[in-house]
Amino acid sequence: MSIDTRSDAGSVVSKYSSVDTIHSDESLDSEEYQYLESEWSRLTNLLQSLKGEELHRYLSHRLKRKEIKNIRALSCLLPSHRFPTAGTVHCVRCHHDYYPTKQAPNSCKLYHSPNLVVIIAQDQAGTTFQCNGCNKQFYLKGIWKYTKEHRHLAGYCFRGSHTDDAYDVQYRPTGMAKTCQDNGCIEFFI
Repeated sequence: MSIDTRSDAGSVVSKYSSVDTIHSDESLDSEEYQYLESEWSRLTNLLQSLKGEELHRYLSHRLKRKEIKNIRALSCLLPSHRFPTAGTVHCVRCHHDYYPTKQAPNSCKLYHSPNLVVIIAQDQAGTTFQCNGCNKQFYLKGIWKYTKEHRHLAGYCFRGSHTDDAYDVQYRPTGMAKTCQDNGCIEFFI
């Protein structure tokens, strides 16, 4: 069974982006507070005594399982803005791999798709088209039907920086940007 990761997106952000501490969260009952205090103490001591290689091996092993809860937990602990990868990263907008340290400002491009472009008007010199994915209109001289071969003449639905954060992308049913799951980049199975 496939899981739509977009439906969980809001709950993941709200659940893991809180800045509450165990001392500031008034909704904790005493039993939960004691548990969290105990776990904080245990984890603090563990991190002081644990070797880096051992921690790395354990986290890598958990990540290899591709369990959603582990991916979300590690993403929370190791956010991409604090721990960018040294190698290539997958852009969740255009689905190309890129080097975060070497990306150009307008390197992420989504062209207008021919199946989203309609004719608005024609004259003897050319055609005015509209992309229903981004609502941009453009005029192409000497072109009567928009095809994939004309996309370099028409501009872009989006042009900007690559991102590995799905919250930076506007996924719309009729838009050009597709989720990695919809694009076939990843699949989650139960």
